Amino acid sequence: MPKPRTVRTPRQTEDDFIAAYEKPNTTELPLDERVAARAEGRYFQLLSYRGTEDQKKLIDYAAAKEGKSKQKLLEGIIMRRLEELYGSEVDMT
Repeated sequence: MPKPRTVRTPRQTEDDFIAAYEKPNTTELPLDERVAARAEGRYFQLLSYRGTEDQKKLIDYAAAKEGKSKQKLLEGIIMRRLEELYGSEVDMT
């Protein structure tokens, strides 16, 4: 059975077009703004990070010292570095 077709109103299509046009290009945003923009949206499991007992101790210590969760600590380090290296090459949705 075919799926029902989604019908967009002319106004909805126009608004979508304007929003897409006004959205800055990835290369136009400074690093901090790109990191923040990519952090918006729905969160879900990206990966499971394996490590040694000593690495766990180091992460636990660093998170406590920074006053952050382990998730926020690693996210700030990993995502910022990935954005520096590759962020301008990957468009945001």
